[in-house]
Amino acid sequence: MKNVVIFFKDEKSDYINEKAFDGKSAEEMSFAWAKNFSEEVFTVKSSKCHEIGDLFSKMLDMAKGVDASTIIFSYSDCPFINVELTRKLLETHCKYKSEYTFSDGYPNGFSPEIIDTGTCGILCELAKKTYIEEGKKAISRDGIFSFIKNDINSFDIQTIISDEDWRLYRFNFCTDKKENFLACKELYPSFATCKNVEELCTKAAKNQNILKTVPSFYEIQICDKSSGSCIYSPYEDSYRNKYKKEATSSNEMMKFDDFATLIDKISDFSNEAVIGFSLWGEPLFHKDIIKFIEKVLSYNKMSVFIETDGILITDDFIEKIDVLYRERNNQLSLWSRIMISIKIDCFTDVKYRILHPECNCSIKTLMENVAKLNKVIGNNVYPQFVRMNENEDELENFFRFWKEKESPSKGQFIIQKYDNYSGFLPNRKPADLSPLERNVCWKLRRELSILTNGDVVFCREHVLDNCIGNVFTEELSNIWKRKNKCLCEQIEGKYTGKCKDCDEYYTFNF
Repeated sequence: MKNVVIFFKDEKSDYINEKAFDGKSAEEMSFAWAKNFSEEVFTVKSSKCHEIGDLFSKMLDMAKGVDASTIIFSYSDCPFINVELTRKLLETHCKYKSEYTFSDGYPNGFSPEIIDTGTCGILCELAKKTYIEEGKKAISRDGIFSFIKNDINSFDIQTIISDEDWRLYRFNFCTDKKENFLACKELYPSFATCKNVEELCTKAAKNQNILKTVPSFYEIQICDKSSGSCIYSPYEDSYRNKYKKEATSSNEMMKFDDFATLIDKISDFSNEAVIGFSLWGEPLFHKDIIKFIEKVLSYNKMSVFIETDGILITDDFIEKIDVLYRERNNQLSLWSRIMISIKIDCFTDVKYRILHPECNCSIKTLMENVAKLNKVIGNNVYPQFVRMNENEDELENFFRFWKEKESPSKGQFIIQKYDNYSGFLPNRKPADLSPLERNVCWKLRRELSILTNGDVVFCREHVLDNCIGNVFTEELSNIWKRKNKCLCEQIEGKYTGKCKDCDEYYTFNF
């Protein structure tokens, strides 16, 4: 059996050539690994190959050109591909005469995929003749397996399963973006001395600088004003308690110049991030909302996620969103550039008035707004349903309606779990979805919550209290470090304060 190693080089991978590993780059590290398995090593560059079907075609030509029967495939920005794990994959592939072999449960970047050359030819033909639309999809890190799943029972597939399921941690040991590159730099000293893949995974799971690199999601409150109370929001009561006035009558807004400076800081610190409007309040009350969105989109690797009650969506707003989306919808960001969720939470007007007693709107109007937005930003508008005892009886109707491709959202929707903010609100959960074993909080690892005046609350569970810094007067890096003590405690299984009673730890945003 002759092997050929084929890399896919994502030329958008920001740090692939950074010599951060004892003078070597991630690409050089991956090529050193490849030499253990073949003298024939090829690279497919993203500038020359965009679609998964084209990738199959190029791999087939490369393998046939050197008379190789087995293709070992990986991205070239993965510095820690494990030699022993690769050998196990190859042994399994040969022993069982597999057509496709992969590892399951290990962190991304620790192992390649093994493909029989003949099978690659079959995949190539399927992409051209049978699964044409799927074959035109952009190449992605799970693209090969995703394509195979179209006809998975037709292939002999084998897998090596990890002793422990490390997928829970969502590790990505590649150098495609800053958060992953920093994790790779932190893991490298352990990789250099530890060749056992399970031991290396354990070290990663206990390292706070790998679990928490830079924020990927910034929830920013841009105005204090809200449309009125909602039974699952703690904001109106918290605002009243803190400021002795109603949020519905507030005129406090974040100034555009302050926001612009903040976005510049976020770009410098995180490089790539999703900016959420709005942590609290109704973002569409802000007179400069379009300017705010435009500022975020001025950075190619930033996206906007707007969470709104949908009442203030106008034709003028939609037209301006349309222009921005067409002008700035590049592919450098992992996420779509503009995403909008509309808080509907039910299926009937009667139920809507129970959940949103102060919002003067109808389900029909919200559906129309979803349809209008879908026409300009495609499948990036999401009707949202927060699941509670009070609306559980309408969950099925909501799901059945919005899941259809003919619905106003073309099948897109979000169903969220209810959050009682560590006991601040009554317990309205119809079901407990929390895992059997608690993991380190995703919000602690990946998010910053910023109020209108620039104050950063420890996390959104604290609503308006427990501020740990101010983004207008301090460096983001200094504020971000103030979560480290709590992170270390959680790594050791210790949960104190609000964290003790919180069940939002397992919810993952961006």
